[in-house]
Amino acid sequence: MTMLMLGCFKQAENQSESGKPIEEEAPIVLGIHDDEDCSHGIGESPCNFILRNQEDAPWELYEHSGKPIVIDFSAMWCGPCQSAASHADAIQSEYEDYDLEYVTILIQNTEGESPSLEDVQLWSESFGIEDTDVLQGSDEMIDYTAESGYPITAWPTFVFINSEMKIHMGIYGWSEESVKKYIDEML
Repeated sequence: MTMLMLGCFKQAENQSESGKPIEEEAPIVLGIHDDEDCSHGIGESPCNFILRNQEDAPWELYEHSGKPIVIDFSAMWCGPCQSAASHADAIQSEYEDYDLEYVTILIQNTEGESPSLEDVQLWSESFGIEDTDVLQGSDEMIDYTAESGYPITAWPTFVFINSEMKIHMGIYGWSEESVKKYIDEML
């Protein structure tokens, strides 16, 4: 993944379209993918997941196939993540002609634990997020070796998925200019 300097570093209905049940107590379901060759590498198809958003509704990655997607992996305690959050709706709006889907996945709350529904709602309200989704993630989604999860070593980390559901690029740190550069490149 391309490195940027403005990141926080730290080691850091009831059924989906695919027919897999969504667990009410466990908001994260990883590895739902018809193709066993899912991966988190550049040029690969990411593994599907289902997470709950700030409206307590399920959000499934592969339901957005055919659209370019920006995933912003953030932690609530991270200053650059907060700055990125204040731009989420504006970035999605700027690329609405391309049907861009900008989604934030909160991995940790202010205590470094998996965020609750209240946490993602607070994040949305605090940063005026009305048009993009904020999802309840967890540390289970990341893997510092990239063998079984997203290779996140800094906050925020952005993953750009093209309309063919292939990972185009990943960067860490917040820079509006860089995020837009990679969106433009992906389109």
